[in-house]
Amino acid sequence: MKIQHINHASLLIENDGKYILTDPWVISPAFGGWTQNPYPLTELIKKIISIPSEDLLVAVSHGHDDHLDEFFISSHLRESNFIVPKYKSPGTRNRLRKLISGDLIEIGEEEINLSGFNLSAFIQEDYTDADGIIAIRTEGNLCIHANDNWHEYTDNLISKIKVLINKTPKGKSIFLTQCGIADCYPWNYPNLSDEECLNIISERAEGFNKAIKSNSKRLGLDRAYAYANQSKLNKPHARNISKTPYDLIQRKMEPSTQQLNPKDYFNNSEYKKHEPFDFFNSTIFDSCFLEYQNLARRYCKNENVFFQTSPPERQKKECVYYVADELTWIKILTGELTLESISIGGLGSVFKENNFNSREIHYKIGNFGYIAQNNIKTKGLNYYLNK
Repeated sequence: MKIQHINHASLLIENDGKYILTDPWVISPAFGGWTQNPYPLTELIKKIISIPSEDLLVAVSHGHDDHLDEFFISSHLRESNFIVPKYKSPGTRNRLRKLISGDLIEIGEEEINLSGFNLSAFIQEDYTDADGIIAIRTEGNLCIHANDNWHEYTDNLISKIKVLINKTPKGKSIFLTQCGIADCYPWNYPNLSDEECLNIISERAEGFNKAIKSNSKRLGLDRAYAYANQSKLNKPHARNISKTPYDLIQRKMEPSTQQLNPKDYFNNSEYKKHEPFDFFNSTIFDSCFLEYQNLARRYCKNENVFFQTSPPERQKKECVYYVADELTWIKILTGELTLESISIGGLGSVFKENNFNSREIHYKIGNFGYIAQNNIKTKGLNYYLNK
């Protein structure tokens, strides 16, 4: 079994030509304000899109936005079969049924075999009844996909997971769990001072570390792998703190916990770290953003149109710069908004020389925005990936 980290809580698991994709969160914002940090690599998303639907199962642990990318699922995973833990509440099931045409299969504590994978799910209801641990087992490997379940497990839950570990060859079980702040507390609570904020983050980090270390030890595992923690607040409260909450948690992470990054992978449970990003490994946001600008320029027959996330350092003659924050651009790239959200709606700024008449460019850009929006809704990310 090969396990590749896509981003956040998303894994692509391969065994004998069959695949499971967990908790896809590719490009859409979550909760209206989170974005991926880092975004998944374009080459990995191309690979996922290319997998035939009959060879791909999609496992969704729970219904939070950062585990269920509606745009990506409806555009590219619609025909695949999905699995979800068997929750009492129908919320996650109902949300998925609106997006997919494939089967929706509920799994519980008793293993079922789908496409060569033995699948089961565990819900500790005294902690949460709306999030579950998904276990993915083959004859030779076990992936414990705990996603947001970082809390200290009960003895009963530990014993149930250990049954699966004992069915797996020694050293071939992988435990993946969240180790990070998954909300805006305390950062976006203005009544808290910076000192109070740092103290609370430190206390939360201590809680993560204590629980993960305890769970690993009681499961009989030497190491845990951290994920489900790679998001960014796009509207953070202003603080005089140089590090982000993610950075602060990383600095306090236990040596026995290894942070995963996009393209890190396990081959037969042996961990392999991917080299740092380079020019040839662009993220899906960078690829789509650049191609959107190229498509706009071709439509306008004008190379002097620029799309940016920050104001230009120097304005060139007869050039028009459309500038908006990353969150607005994502909503444009996924077809929720058009370019007129910047030029008319005021969600960004337009930079140009005061004496330059940009009326014709604005008109063409406005038309392009609606054409692009229609193509995005029809083709999804393939609009940018030239498929």
